[in-house]
Amino acid sequence: MKRAQKNEDNKGYAKSDLAFHIKIGEMTKNPLIIKTNSILRDILEESMDDVIRKMGFEPGIYIMKRFWVL
Repeated sequence: MKRAQKNEDNKGYAKSDLAFHIKIGEMTKNPLIIKTNSILRDILEESMDDVIRKMGFEPGIYIMKRFWVL
């Protein structure tokens, strides 16, 4: 994520951010959450890319630093 931010790579950042959220879903070991994430992956990636374009990288980085080690 940091590399994508440094390179101002919105799509790369969105993919990394989505991978983070997918991993959290997998950690629940809840088949419904895992399947839902799998089905919605492409839609979520596009929406994350759009949010990053509009809001920038900082909100995501702040949340990751607060709840997870980058």
